[in-house]
Amino acid sequence: MIRRTSRLLLVAVFSGMLFLGIGGRVAMRGLALAVGRPTNFGLGATAGIVLIGSLLGLVGGVLFALVGRRLPTSGAMNGALFGTLFFALLIPLQPAAVQEEIAAFREHLFLATICFWLIFATYGVVLSEFAAHRDAPQTDDTVDKHLQEAKRLMD
Repeated sequence: MIRRTSRLLLVAVFSGMLFLGIGGRVAMRGLALAVGRPTNFGLGATAGIVLIGSLLGLVGGVLFALVGRRLPTSGAMNGALFGTLFFALLIPLQPAAVQEEIAAFREHLFLATICFWLIFATYGVVLSEFAAHRDAPQTDDTVDKHLQEAKRLMD
């Protein structure tokens, strides 16, 4: 169980870095371009966003390990639901600087919400699919294939 949870958390951190960090940064830039705001994105700020995405990925992985099996759906819908709930949980926890940025997008709040919801839902789907694959029972055919391959290698 510890090994499976550790793998889930590793996938959660990597997925958080990829989707919540890099994906979030790309969404920020796209939204800034879409609304005509300055796009002053430096390397340090980008690295900070990627790090925050990784940390949020870890937090999301811990939450998914705790509640993922209790969600009322399964598969990709389970992940999308988890991502949606995680997104909704984080909205009121935004720091003041982020809340000011959100206020500046008031006319485009729907677009921003959809962009970030898609990022979080995708993150949740990745976690859910990894957990489903990890928990799937090995079929007899799969075990037989592995045994045949091991026997072939030993000959």
